[in-house]
Amino acid sequence: MSTKEKQLKKQYCMSVITLMLSFCCWKPFKVVLDLTHNKFDDSVYTGNWRTDPMGNLKGGETYSVYFKNNSYTCKGFNQGARKIVSGKYSNANPADNLISLWGFPCVFDGKGRLYDPKYGLIGHLEKSNGMMSSTPSRPNNKSGAQSVGYKKQGHFACYGRARYPRQWKNEASCNNSGCNFGKKHSLKQCLELADRKGAKEVIYGVGSNRKNECWLQTSCGNKRADHRFINYMK
Repeated sequence: MSTKEKQLKKQYCMSVITLMLSFCCWKPFKVVLDLTHNKFDDSVYTGNWRTDPMGNLKGGETYSVYFKNNSYTCKGFNQGARKIVSGKYSNANPADNLISLWGFPCVFDGKGRLYDPKYGLIGHLEKSNGMMSSTPSRPNNKSGAQSVGYKKQGHFACYGRARYPRQWKNEASCNNSGCNFGKKHSLKQCLELADRKGAKEVIYGVGSNRKNECWLQTSCGNKRADHRFINYMK
């Protein structure tokens, strides 16, 4: 690893530590949904949180959030109730780069940017003194991934335009999202397979119904935030 790569990795780790300290110290922070205007029209509530783009959350609004006792408490404008509401949910863990906004899971990165599984980048996180971080976003590593040269990119999945060798179709179930080589006993087993196959991209399942799924690609042209998977790249 070059000196520059080590510096970027250190900066990324420090940015993630800053975010984790904010959560662990139970300090409220802001979730600003300021990048939704070109993704969907949220000016009028559909009348049903199941069909509205972000449920009872409203694009363009700012929400106050804090993490305590393994739960996220979110306070802000609720479209369904048409007033300020506070609610607590425990379906996301900051250690997994996940935030729960009234049960709606979103992914954050080391720069404090916020991603929706369907719409991509939708906003950012703020502390009382401004942006969470201005350091370069750089993948975090786990020892299993590092041992075979793969770097963690975050909670992302391939939603189309995947590329892979034709011969993989004889060994796996392949489609536009890549090739699913089945469920493995561990992340290490999936990454070792990817290394043997020469795969540049790995999508590993962590969600309850997709856990341990091992998807391989040489590249993906349509990657989106998805809390059910973790993306690794070489």
